[in-house]
Formats: sequence, structure tokens, C-alpha cells
Amino acid sequence: GVPPAGVPPVAMQTPEEVVRALLQIAGADAGQPPPEILGTALQASGLPVTRDNVLRALRAAGVGGGSPTEEDVQKCLAGAQAPATAQPAAPATPEEVIFALRMAAGPGAGTPPPEVVGAALHQAKVSPLSAEAVVRALKEAGHTSPSPEVVQAALQAAVSGQLPKELQ
Repeated sequence: GVPPAGVPPVAMQTPEEVVRALLQIAGADAGQPPPEILGTALQASGLPVTRDNVLRALRAAGVGGGSPTEEDVQKCLAGAQAPATAQPAAPATPEEVIFALRMAAGPGAGTPPPEVVGAALHQAKVSPLSAEAVVRALKEAGHTSPSPEVVQAALQAAVSGQLPKELQ
């Protein structure tokens, strides 16, 4: 599972880090993420979606008690393929992106940090990527009156697609 030479480093270097970030975003009450969501997160992280990386992500999330089944592997691989084939013809609105993020995180996940909101906008290739789009997304995520600092943090993540170290 070593990325080929010349592949630029990404924010998350291992499938385990992707799972840790997903679990942190979802919150302690969210429980075990479904294999499809793990596959989507793995694909979104920029890591190669290989069988080895899928197995590592499934094990890190405790799927199948740490011994994922072939069905879990297939579901995870299907989740990794879904975003590429299910892209809407028109770019997603900030509200649609945050709705999808909240659905993936599950009930009880709480309000996502501004950096996660921004990274989700980046990943969904929301266009135009403006302060207004970021504010709309933050409000949809539950930040009722986002401060300039919150907007700036989300905007930075939206432009870079990177989460700060403390959220990785």
C-alpha cells in the first residue's frame, strides 16, 4: 500500500488516519461507520482505493469485529466508486453538500467544525467558492451566526481542501 513515486502527499497519509478523522467528525455517539461511508471517505482523502487500504480502513473502524468480510470489502469499494458515478450534472449547492455531510455523519453527530465544512465544499467542487457560499454552508451546518474567524477557517479549508493538524 505505498503510493507510487511522484504522488504528492495528502493531508491524511494512511487509511487509519482517514478512519480517525471520520470518527472524529461523526462524534462519539455515531457508532461504527458503514463500509460504504468508509469507502467514500477513503476515496475523498486522495489515498489509492486499493484492497489493502480498504481492509486497513475496515479494520481500523472495527467492522466485523476487526475481521471484515468479503461483503464489507465490496461495500467499501462500492462506496469509493459512488461519488465519481453519482456526480450531479450541476455543481452542488453549499446546502446540498452540508446535507450530504450530515447524512453521512449520522444523527447525533453535532455541528461539524468550520474546517470540516470548508473541506467538504472543496471536495464537492462547489463553484463559485465565495465567502457567501461558505457562510451559507456554515449556517446549514448549524453555525447560526458564524463569526469572521469561523468564516475564515472554513474558507481556508475550502480553498486548500486540507484539515488542520488537530482535526486529522
